[in-house]
Amino acid sequence: MCDEYTWKRGLWRHIRIKKYPLSFASLSIKLIALTFAEKLQLLSPFMLELEQIQSLPADLRSWLIASFSIVQTEKDSLILSEGEVCKYIWVVLKGVVRSFHYVGETEVTSRLMRPHHIIISVESFYTQTQASESLQALQPSVLACLHYQQLETLYQQFPYFNFTGRKLTEHYLFLTERRLYLLRKQKAIDKYKFFLEEYPGLINEIPLKYIASFLGINQETLSRVRNKIR
Repeated sequence: MCDEYTWKRGLWRHIRIKKYPLSFASLSIKLIALTFAEKLQLLSPFMLELEQIQSLPADLRSWLIASFSIVQTEKDSLILSEGEVCKYIWVVLKGVVRSFHYVGETEVTSRLMRPHHIIISVESFYTQTQASESLQALQPSVLACLHYQQLETLYQQFPYFNFTGRKLTEHYLFLTERRLYLLRKQKAIDKYKFFLEEYPGLINEIPLKYIASFLGINQETLSRVRNKIR
């Protein structure tokens, strides 16, 4: 157990947070040692997004800030490898992360996550079984992570947050549906326009091969479509 403090009604209130040992397959993922105030500053934009769903009481905000661990990753490092159990829920603070799996020997990019996106390998995380996909940082990235057991504690200790969790789940189900809608589009140019609308600026930030895979087209087709729209 480790001790943190929260500011509420002008008084410091003592809270206790159970920490879980961080264990990552990739040696390129490094824990960043930060003070509570530094974590607060780094997590504030994400907290503001949570506040758009519903306000967060001071003790809940402080629990989240104290419980999140902050890590940095090198470009192309694997956050989760296929076959591992997804033990953490991740929040992208800086950088871009993709999820991918294999169809035969072909690598297929299924999701692209930017700052403030929440990342899990859904089936692996909720069932605590081996993942059928991998998660990879496409840029040097900074991530916040929360252990599976910490999330369970969060819902038990703060039932109020269950509503926030449900609305976040609805949002990511909506994004999944949008992804399926994207793949159902028949023309490559329509897929590309959809991508530009949904992921503004990302076309210049990551390799085209990942975007082509995400769109379900080959890289040569993507290049032709880009030349037509320029």
